[in-house]
Amino acid sequence: MNYAGITSDELAILKIEGSDWNTIKEIWKKSHHQRQNELRNNDLSTNEYIQKYNVLSYENALELLQLDVHMLYPSCGNIYIWKQYYQLIVAKAEKINEHRVFNILRNIDRTEVEDSKLAQSFMLIPYILPAYRKKSKLECQESFIYY
Repeated sequence: MNYAGITSDELAILKIEGSDWNTIKEIWKKSHHQRQNELRNNDLSTNEYIQKYNVLSYENALELLQLDVHMLYPSCGNIYIWKQYYQLIVAKAEKINEHRVFNILRNIDRTEVEDSKLAQSFMLIPYILPAYRKKSKLECQESFIYY
């Protein structure tokens, strides 16, 4: 099989352990369209997809997902840009007297991993931005996270 320049042998590298990481990243980029079509046309669960492409279970698999995101959305930024807004968002949220905000801030304080703190701070956005639609803050939060 050869799909847009990707061979079965190359795809096999994404399914076996012990391959060179730089080779994996190159094949991951090269196989992007094929894998996207596979996700659209097959009824694979997330778990089945991760099992099929075993490299997604690697410790540094986030790099592969970031490659996919940047290929799908070339003008998107990086989550680490969020660091410059993190303190401002948390400071504004600390002024809000709402139980859910308090719980999110408490979880952020208890978290030691900086990336987790950044990710959790996204959940504060619906509480500090004015709501123009008739959705609850929880619905806005869920919409932001899921989409």
